[in-house]
Amino acid sequence: MSAGTILTSCLAQVSQQLRFVLIDLLWRCIWLACSVLAAGFFGFAILVQLQSIEWEGPELGASNPIILVTALRQFWNAYGASFLSQLGLLALSVLIFWIVLEALFRGGRRGFWVYLGTSIGRLSLFAGTGIFFALLGAKDETGGTFVIGAIVILGLWFIVSLLETVIRKDALALIAVEFPKLLRVFGAVMAAHIFLGFVLWGSVVAALSGTSSPESGAAVLALVALAVPFWMLLHSYLIALRFSAIDIMRNDAGE
Repeated sequence: MSAGTILTSCLAQVSQQLRFVLIDLLWRCIWLACSVLAAGFFGFAILVQLQSIEWEGPELGASNPIILVTALRQFWNAYGASFLSQLGLLALSVLIFWIVLEALFRGGRRGFWVYLGTSIGRLSLFAGTGIFFALLGAKDETGGTFVIGAIVILGLWFIVSLLETVIRKDALALIAVEFPKLLRVFGAVMAAHIFLGFVLWGSVVAALSGTSSPESGAAVLALVALAVPFWMLLHSYLIALRFSAIDIMRNDAGE
């Protein structure tokens, strides 16, 4: 079976992919709602701490912006270290919650630990690579390090995504049996992923750069509010295509 036939067959499996997409959207919405709620509680706690600060020096008018700067400075001196640690803990908790939900809904009971392990490995690898190039780029005034880093991370994203998909589908034998075809099929799906993401978010960035009035700002916010769920839907569908392609190739190889 050729790579084009495999991709055509993937696109034809609408009912199977629709079920995957709906389940994927469900856990993403659960994660988003819980994350917004956690961020709201965190922001409320910060406001409570900010209001509890006793002013030092002369009383300033409530409309004077200096009072805000003074409040923020006193807050940072008193709670700066605690704020950073709590913010880091919040970010880590949200990330762990994402990984657990993904493993639970995509992997199920039998594939939970496989999905959990591959997600942790992927994020750790990307985080380490990103920090490495960020530290190198901080001393490079030409900006060439960031370009090299972007290329390396893009290539790493392709390789890791390929390995992650075949591991999750228990199809590592395809790398040895159908590696050239696997590269073509997976490369086509990933190219569509990059192209559609560039078009969507490039349009959002272009709209943001042209914002100059409150009316246009509200329009851009509405555009972002529409773009985020649309990208979630599109991203889930592209992942479903990856899994469908691996299943078709594995059946074609006689596994």
